[in-house]
Amino acid sequence: FFLMLKLRPDAVYERELALIPLSPLTKILFRKRHFIELNGFLPGDLPSGIKKSLIILNEKLSFINASGLIASSRGLITDYVSRYQLTGKPVYVYVNSADEKKFFHILKNEACNKAGLAVNYRYIATTGSFYSHHGLDLLVTAAPEVISKHPETRFLLVGDGPAKKGLEQLIAQKKLKNFFILTGSVKHPE
Repeated sequence: FFLMLKLRPDAVYERELALIPLSPLTKILFRKRHFIELNGFLPGDLPSGIKKSLIILNEKLSFINASGLIASSRGLITDYVSRYQLTGKPVYVYVNSADEKKFFHILKNEACNKAGLAVNYRYIATTGSFYSHHGLDLLVTAAPEVISKHPETRFLLVGDGPAKKGLEQLIAQKKLKNFFILTGSVKHPE
């Protein structure tokens, strides 16, 4: 609030607003355009209780007062728009992606040795936070079909989050423990 009072921005951009109790008042207090990025957890990722109810109320009030919504996927924005009946609200979708040209190339043997992975497998990997809207359960569900055609495939899931426990249960239920490597949180340089 101090920086907004001092700098007097033309617009306010906010991310992870469910954790910010004053978010619903931002547009009203500062009379500035207020854009909110939806790139956090969905309320379904939280256990039931007072905390979940307060987060849902905070989100709803924030979204109603926002000038526009920004999301990292169409599915995420669709869920929020339908949950809070946000018709007529400007919505922008910027899909998360990586430009592989910006990453250095490293030989598979060298990469596997550095990561402690067996060289004789093909890896399908993902890194990031594990939230239900990321769809990692779909990867687990599709794994048997991939493995039937490419038995040398292993799935490397780097990260952590509220959906991790459910993923572990799904992997065990489908008897895929030998095909999945879940590392937990790993520091960015690693």
